[in-house]
Amino acid sequence: MMKKLFIIVQWLVVLLLAGFAAWVSLKPSPQPAYHPDEWHSWNGFMAISYAGIGRHTSERYPSPAKLAEHMRALSENGYQPIRPEDAAAFLAGRAPLPERAVLVLFEGGRKDSLIRATPILQKTGFIGTMAVPTRYLKQWGSAYLKTPDLRTASKLPQWAFASMGHDAIVEIPVGGAGSKGRFLAQRKWAKGTVETADAFAKRITEDYYLSIDLLSDATRQPVITYLYPYGDPGTGPGSDPEAAQINLDAVSARFSIAFTRADDPFNGPSSDPFSLSRLRVSGNWTGSQLVKELKQFEPRSDAVAGFSDASRWFLRKGSGLKDNALILSDESLAWLRGSEGWTDIECTARIKTEPGAMVAVYIRYAAPSSYLRVTLDESVLRVQERLLNRMLGLASVPVPPASAGHELRVRVRGNRAWIWLDGNAAAGPLPLSPDTDRGRVGFGAHGGRAYVASFSVSPSPSYHVFADSYAEIPERRRGEVGAILPTWFGTDRPPAVTASQRGDALTAAAAGVECIPVIANPSDLPPEESERLATGIAEALAHPALKSLVTQLALSGISDHLSRALRARGFRLLHRLDGDQVRDVCRREGLREAPYDRLLIDAGPDTAPGLLDELLHVCPARRVLVRRDAVKDVPLGVRVVVRAEDFKESN
Repeated sequence: MMKKLFIIVQWLVVLLLAGFAAWVSLKPSPQPAYHPDEWHSWNGFMAISYAGIGRHTSERYPSPAKLAEHMRALSENGYQPIRPEDAAAFLAGRAPLPERAVLVLFEGGRKDSLIRATPILQKTGFIGTMAVPTRYLKQWGSAYLKTPDLRTASKLPQWAFASMGHDAIVEIPVGGAGSKGRFLAQRKWAKGTVETADAFAKRITEDYYLSIDLLSDATRQPVITYLYPYGDPGTGPGSDPEAAQINLDAVSARFSIAFTRADDPFNGPSSDPFSLSRLRVSGNWTGSQLVKELKQFEPRSDAVAGFSDASRWFLRKGSGLKDNALILSDESLAWLRGSEGWTDIECTARIKTEPGAMVAVYIRYAAPSSYLRVTLDESVLRVQERLLNRMLGLASVPVPPASAGHELRVRVRGNRAWIWLDGNAAAGPLPLSPDTDRGRVGFGAHGGRAYVASFSVSPSPSYHVFADSYAEIPERRRGEVGAILPTWFGTDRPPAVTASQRGDALTAAAAGVECIPVIANPSDLPPEESERLATGIAEALAHPALKSLVTQLALSGISDHLSRALRARGFRLLHRLDGDQVRDVCRREGLREAPYDRLLIDAGPDTAPGLLDELLHVCPARRVLVRRDAVKDVPLGVRVVVRAEDFKESN
């Protein structure tokens, strides 16, 4: 009886898919609410995923009615759909996204997801990305999509596709006692021995390549997205020491983005494209619950004091809040929601650890391979910076015993960090890499329990200031300055830097303030004069006291010849643009050759907001600066420029 019922169900699904294919071929599909020409946001995007769509709502699967409720709630709250290629272009700094962008994923390559979600996506204007394990494409069974199904779905504008590997979803033997492990994370046991490192790397790499080739062939479109089964790219418990690097090398060779975690929907401009996160949606959430969850992860710039607002914290692996304090168990983490784009901050906390435990304060955490970390245990305070596969020790300070714990204060400004312990300066100014420029704030514990109380953190204002010298800025306002722009060079005199200017740049650097010398240049300097001027400037800045401090120069307009000459000598550039020059930049492709150049809109309040919108359509926010007097609501990531006189006038 059960066998007959199973066969009937199989045929019913086959008939449904046949009907679906006929419907697709005969009925024109409505277009999604998808308008890239209108996008200009560089904040980031949300990614949410569904394990499937059930006939009835359950904790794991929403019903079609529940999915429709979710999509309507997203639309009513301003969320707009994107495709994987939009996320990849955004992360590469090539194109913006809509406000409240959301990537909707359907995991597992299930037929019920395709059949039940398609009409809902069509009605609500959203786009789904189907993540497919390709080993099921040619297997018998009704639950999973086959090659013809994908070919049919690929004709619909509502669908894009991602890979979940080929055999990556299956468990493999990893020991002689019948123990099992994950395909991408552990070495395979066969014929009484474990596979070699070369065989391990070959097996994993071939699985990535096979999956993308099969999926691209089935859909007849490029596939750029990988979604890790079990959320494990070779970094989980029991993983082979070489697994993470093998997986990274393989996925980055054929894909543009990859999703690892499933506990956080937000991905910002500094997110690692191969370590993205999505939020797995509970099937029984209401639409308002889904929206509330997403809003908790949106970028924010307000200060936080204490732990009373639990919605501000993303607690993982056993961390918890009690009596306005954070309690961290061994290997637990707590992240401040909305802080992913923070750069300069002030942070204080009272920290107490159990014997043998260490607490870590993370700042500018962009990925597991990029962050600043301050650790504190019973005897030592350490400051460390993670740069890819290197952990750099910046400071190590003995800690006196204290039964009541210690008060830790951290300031990060520009490329410098300062640390205070119990009110006394402990380290700093410590130099930071330009790559460690932004990221979220959080805590972790290792080796035991730790307690954090009396916590406060706030992002600090960081203005670029046109000033003849750092000394010109009022002392009480210097904490708001990220860079000074003094006019050092011009075409009317030989390039030179005085001893006074060198000393001023050193004083600014000690405070974490960058010095960006301004060149008073015409915008059309001929090639020969550009080369002479660039050579003279490079020689003037080659002084040992300046060479590592001054890496960026400001000039008027695009100045193609002078710009190329200065870039050839290793300088990054800040272009001061009027309205016509901004529009020229928006029309041309030239600045794509210089991804580190930045653009200052030097226009008044009547035209600057419109120019800013135009520029953000082609240029990441982190590369744009505006005058404080010209733009009232400055988007996240855009820097603000003032004059030294503005500080004096507001005294």
